[in-house]
Amino acid sequence: MKVAICHQTFAGGDAIGNDMAGMYRLLEQLGVQPTIVCEWSSQADGFCLSQPSQAEWDSFELIIYHHRDLSMTQIAPLYSNITT
Repeated sequence: MKVAICHQTFAGGDAIGNDMAGMYRLLEQLGVQPTIVCEWSSQADGFCLSQPSQAEWDSFELIIYHHRDLSMTQIAPLYSNITT
């Protein structure tokens, strides 16, 4: 199973970046192939990354997206209260 974890940025040390990294590692342990899809990243070691324009969207069976983006209306947003 291939899963995309999406957000505009993937930064080490912030709440969303830590949450994405945790989901990535958990999915890997479960035998899933996760990919982090983001426009910018400050961390790449140990993660499969893709730019949104280069992602093979049809290959993902599940897409996790952290915030609502009107240009991505087919993606169900994931809301987190970690940063509030």
